[in-house]
Amino acid sequence: MDLTPRKQDILSSIVNIYIENGEPVGSKLLCEIIGNVSSATIRNEMSDLVIMGLLDQPHTSAGRVPTAAGLHYYVRNLLGKCTINPSDKYLIDSILPIIASKDNMLEAAAGALAEITHCASLITSEADHSTRIHTVELVPISTRTVVLILITSAGNVISKKLHLKEALTEEGAASFIKEAKALLSGTELLAFNGSQTGKRIMSVLGEYAYEAAPLVSALNALINEAGSAEMKLNGQSNLMCYGGMSPITAREIFDLMSRRQTMMKLLDDCSSDHAGVIFGDETGYSVLGSSSIIAARYRLGGGTHFGYVGIIGPRRMNYERMIPCVEYFARGLGAIMNGRE
Repeated sequence: MDLTPRKQDILSSIVNIYIENGEPVGSKLLCEIIGNVSSATIRNEMSDLVIMGLLDQPHTSAGRVPTAAGLHYYVRNLLGKCTINPSDKYLIDSILPIIASKDNMLEAAAGALAEITHCASLITSEADHSTRIHTVELVPISTRTVVLILITSAGNVISKKLHLKEALTEEGAASFIKEAKALLSGTELLAFNGSQTGKRIMSVLGEYAYEAAPLVSALNALINEAGSAEMKLNGQSNLMCYGGMSPITAREIFDLMSRRQTMMKLLDDCSSDHAGVIFGDETGYSVLGSSSIIAARYRLGGGTHFGYVGIIGPRRMNYERMIPCVEYFARGLGAIMNGRE
């Protein structure tokens, strides 16, 4: 869809004003901003933009507001390359060293990004498959309740509480742990084969194989989790600050954000080394219909692996500020994570 320069100026002006105050924009105000154009000409151009589906007129005598299509066109065709404003740059530069000092940098980064943008945030890091399984532990709570613990060479501790249908004997527990440690300690996550490992453990457990079978399944799940991308979320309360968004909708959005594979796919679709935007109505998830996602990736391990930095906010967000903010934050996070590695 091609727009004349005048229509582009009018659409950009309406979008910028609407993002700032959420109110319909009239021709009189546009005349003051654009200049050298009559109100009648402005109104005619606005009518054309309504016909094109880029503007909407909420009431007969009111001004215009951008439609979802109008915002799409503005971001994709009119916004251009944005530069981070000095105050955001200073703030991020001040926060990054604090993030670097934390044991869990992803969690600290997600919290910082939510605070800076006032949106919901998510940070991911691709799994480092060179990480090895350090050890496996089993903590009995009762004869039918145990906690299975996996510790990696990177120091990550992942646990799962199991409620067993059948009682687990001390001998069965000891036999399982002995064989699991012998088989798995030192194994790279990349080299882990769940079905093959399960069969090998079961084959050496003998009389204890039946009662230990749930432990074998749970152990496979823990190892797969350790080998998958890590993701941290923050800013759920920011979602509830959206105009007109109910707590139920905010909770549904946050629940969707917690689905790792879903969000990884969305982030991969809208981000590269430069921040990208995907509008909620393009995702296929109705709960995101009035929202937008801005995301950028950062490089890990000399550029062979990637992590993602993303925010979810209202469709009426300040894209000119948020896009460079997310992009700059992603580059900074990549720098400190590669420095730690």
